Amino acid sequence: MQNMAYIPSFSQNVRLRSLIVIPVLFYHFIMYRCLNLLTTSAFNTFWFRYIGQIVSYLFIFFISLPGAERHMRSLKRLNLVASAFLLLLLLLTPVLPPIPGVTLTEVLSGARGVVCLAVFLNYYSVMYAMKGTRFSLLMCTAFLFIAIGIAVYTIKFSAPNPLPYDYVGDSIRAVGLVFMLAAFFVG
Repeated sequence: MQNMAYIPSFSQNVRLRSLIVIPVLFYHFIMYRCLNLLTTSAFNTFWFRYIGQIVSYLFIFFISLPGAERHMRSLKRLNLVASAFLLLLLLLTPVLPPIPGVTLTEVLSGARGVVCLAVFLNYYSVMYAMKGTRFSLLMCTAFLFIAIGIAVYTIKFSAPNPLPYDYVGDSIRAVGLVFMLAAFFVG
């Protein structure tokens, strides 16, 4: 007797095909809807960017406070909760409304600079004044440049010609980030 390969019946063949075709069609439908959402909707990332940076700079400030070692476990938990909130905020960017008005945009952008200025003052008065290390000097210089860059960038929201403020603010912040990078490699 010859060895014949198993050939499913017509009804089994239809069931097997439906097991393959239905998930593929569902996948294509979902991908089409996602692609349609991506191409037709504007993602509003300003909420995420401003609030994310404020929260990140706040945690840098909290960790650099004297005696933060005692509260490190609670700071880690709080950081995880804030990260989950920020991830949810990121996932909601397609449905979030734009920031209403220039005033709120200036407040959110300026708050980043205020927190960076607090980090600068903390690094200067606590870390550099006490220890005088190269790392603390470079970090306080980095946060000073970042705070100034954010302040210049914030001016663009109320200026008639915002482009120069945008370029100058981003350039000053880039210098601050270079100082921060130097602090981690040299300091």
